[in-house]
Amino acid sequence: MSRRTSTMGRIACGRAPGGFALVAVLWVTAILAAIATGYATMARLQGQEALHGLTAAKQTYLLQSALAKGEHELRKYTLNRHLLARKDELESIGQKTLGLWWPRHEAYRIRLEDMNMAVRLVGDTGKLDVNSLDYARWVTLLAACGLEDSAEITAVANSIVDWTDEDTNFSIGGAENDYYQGLDKPYLCKDGPMESIEELLLVKGVTPELYHGTDERPGLSDLLDVGGSQDKLDINSASPRAFLMIQGLSPETIAELETIRKAEPITRLADLADVLPAESMAILRQHFDIVPPKTVFLEAARILSDDRLGALVRRASSS
Repeated sequence: MSRRTSTMGRIACGRAPGGFALVAVLWVTAILAAIATGYATMARLQGQEALHGLTAAKQTYLLQSALAKGEHELRKYTLNRHLLARKDELESIGQKTLGLWWPRHEAYRIRLEDMNMAVRLVGDTGKLDVNSLDYARWVTLLAACGLEDSAEITAVANSIVDWTDEDTNFSIGGAENDYYQGLDKPYLCKDGPMESIEELLLVKGVTPELYHGTDERPGLSDLLDVGGSQDKLDINSASPRAFLMIQGLSPETIAELETIRKAEPITRLADLADVLPAESMAILRQHFDIVPPKTVFLEAARILSDDRLGALVRRASSS
């Protein structure tokens, strides 16, 4: 028995080094696998980063190419705009479309490589210059944007005038530094021309609803900007939401107005008499006209799969 026991003891002792080596090999393998997984993950992330960077660079170059296309079309329009008056005649003679772009609110669609792009040539006179409006015009615009109470209209109009004039005198219902310094988060009254249309949101009485508009009414941001027209909105470059100033105008009629100016530039308001009733024409003439732009903004964006526009890039160009 003792010899057998001794022999088994030697066998057991002989196995111990082999088991330790196996465990060591397993640990080393696990560590190397973890390191390899880490490197693989890092390489994959770096590859994705490089791919995203390449995609972003490609989109940036395509957006710049789209802007260059808009610049080219604007120059071509500037040199040949007189031909638009004979558009139907020339297209009939040449048996093909004239192919001229013109400043309008609606975008032109093009395809660059494998990407659908939208390019817009929109004139600065599609909006009114916020710094050129007097009190009477503010009253008209505030009413068009949905304010009904005359006292409220007076207060908001005077508050805007107080914000932009250079004195510290209160107008009726208006506001100067005393009002703005008394707010929970106080700030100073501008007492000078607006540098950004968003400043309107700082003015007493200008609510987000009044600024952005509703489904039934335009907002001040649809009608105003820094710079632009000082009298009336250009009928071709104005936002479709600006047509909401004409009360009772149906979405179908607004869509028809868009269709008309997409086909060719509107050169006479009288041409819309077949689309709008007489009472609407009177309001249209009050707010809109054919106003040649001083500056045309070239805008380009990628068209997303759901027909929305992606990030917008913009460039100003002399018309």
